[in-house]
Amino acid sequence: MAVKIQGAQPDGGVLDYEELAGSPVESFDGQGPRATRRLKCAWADRYVLIDYFLGHGDGETHVIGAPYSFASGIGNVLYASSVQCTPFFPASVKQDTLRLVPTKNASYDHAHLEVGYELLHANLPAGVQDPSKHPQIMTAESLDTSLEYITLPTKGLDWRTLAVNTALEQGEAPGLAIPAAVWTVVRNYYFKLPEKFYDYAGAMNTNEITSNKFGKRKFPARTLMYEPGEVLESHTANRLTPYWRATMRFHYSSRRWDRFFRAETGQFENIYRADSTDEVLPYRELALEDLIYGV
Repeated sequence: MAVKIQGAQPDGGVLDYEELAGSPVESFDGQGPRATRRLKCAWADRYVLIDYFLGHGDGETHVIGAPYSFASGIGNVLYASSVQCTPFFPASVKQDTLRLVPTKNASYDHAHLEVGYELLHANLPAGVQDPSKHPQIMTAESLDTSLEYITLPTKGLDWRTLAVNTALEQGEAPGLAIPAAVWTVVRNYYFKLPEKFYDYAGAMNTNEITSNKFGKRKFPARTLMYEPGEVLESHTANRLTPYWRATMRFHYSSRRWDRFFRAETGQFENIYRADSTDEVLPYRELALEDLIYGV
């Protein structure tokens, strides 16, 4: 699913609104930067603006409004994720003095929009320099680190006291802590989930994959194993086009998923078939980056 980011004005149209005093409000915490803009527009135009900020789609391309950039030079770019719409009228006018017809919907001259922005990432395929000339893939990422504990075989291991070597007993097998992590990627705006979202389950990455968020961290080949996660259905603003928020989990192991501990060398190594030079791969090897960056 391609995502197209519009400019300050929508394609083929002009938005008429003004930003109110006290806007924007910016916040920073452990979840990343966020921002809220307070806007005023004609009551009749409110759905046009909501549609512009939150986006719309035709089943092939999702079009969203221009991102929010921090004036202070902070590198993060935020995209609209919510819009709250309320009537706008002068503070001196009490709502109960407005002339409303009981049998009709209330009507006002202007609307007050609060547009919430959160951190998403526009991941571009390698070699693409100009975001405006290429479909973009919107993702959010998180990384949860951990340790994997394994028990080592006792073969070839001794206790040494002075000149006496004593072989380790089975109950004395040492343990080893291996750095691990779960890299979670949420890909938005899948209008149709591809078959590979589920078909790639249990596969390891055949190519190096780069995280767009965590300092461009690179995950070497065969260090990630894919697990499909939660899929939530949502809709675009006022066109009611369904789309999906698909969660993908990539289990990282620093030892690589294709290697096993060898007691003789004390290292993790590949294994081979006894009757050939063929490497034994315990898991399928696939281009997992297509799940994240594929259009």
